[in-house]
Amino acid sequence: MTYHNTTLAAVPDPSFRVAVLRCRDTFQIDPAPLTALFANQSHENAEATVCRALEEIAVRLDRLQLARTAAAYDEVAAPARRIVSIAGGLGLTDVQLAAEHVGHSAKTGSGVALSATLTRLERCFDRAVSCVWDFQTYS
Repeated sequence: MTYHNTTLAAVPDPSFRVAVLRCRDTFQIDPAPLTALFANQSHENAEATVCRALEEIAVRLDRLQLARTAAAYDEVAAPARRIVSIAGGLGLTDVQLAAEHVGHSAKTGSGVALSATLTRLERCFDRAVSCVWDFQTYS
């Protein structure tokens, strides 16, 4: 039987700053892009456009998860940029911002940062889907 002794690292310098992330309880969208979409197209066409866009984001999220699992950080930038573009077109500002952060985290090569930002992106996307459908109900 083998025993391993571990030592604890020294306490970090007290001037070391730790970022504390707080999740907002509310999620909002910029209604202008969706309002314009539904004003310029029939309700059925606008709804189909929104469905395709949300489905494309979901496909990209799946690619991001696969890249994270494989630690293929170089495969994160393109899907993250595409999500930024699609989310911006729909007015999903929180999704857009989270996708930007995912791309930045991948550039740093930090698996922890990528996992955290990707989880936030997924949470934002889940909320965005609900907000978009609520928006359509009331528009």
